[in-house]
Amino acid sequence: MRWEKLFAEIEAHSGDVARAERDFEILDRTEGEWAATSWRDRLSPGPISLGVAGLGRLDSHLVRITGAWLLLQTDNYEVIVNPNWVTAVSTSVSGAKPMSALERRMTWVHAIRMLQREGSRIHVVRADGSSVDGTVRLAGKDFVEIKTDQRTVEMVPYALLAAISCRGVR
Repeated sequence: MRWEKLFAEIEAHSGDVARAERDFEILDRTEGEWAATSWRDRLSPGPISLGVAGLGRLDSHLVRITGAWLLLQTDNYEVIVNPNWVTAVSTSVSGAKPMSALERRMTWVHAIRMLQREGSRIHVVRADGSSVDGTVRLAGKDFVEIKTDQRTVEMVPYALLAAISCRGVR
């Protein structure tokens, strides 16, 4: 009788140990998946509030997520935001679908060339808060060249570009 009780206790204990090991394995794998997840992977199109260095708080609608930039739409304008300069994110929507291969490959050059083709008047905000207004003259590998309203040309490296806004075409 006492042997049966002893074995029952050992079996119960080993079951507890097995469950604890399984729970730890699940937790470890889940944490590993989260460790490999970018904050941009959690975004979905919809209402969003971003803090952007040099720009401040931007309440808008997230339209597109790419490998290099985010496209947002407000009532009056579109904003292309450099995710490297996002300081805070607030959204009620999460659980986005993964970016397509095309979206992952999109660069600043693609966005700038579209603005150039459209002849859009843009407002460029750098991460330090300084800005320049004008039209795109050239989209380089790592910079945009802007023909300013004062008829001068100014280059802004993409690395320092916090956001570009232009009047939205709806």
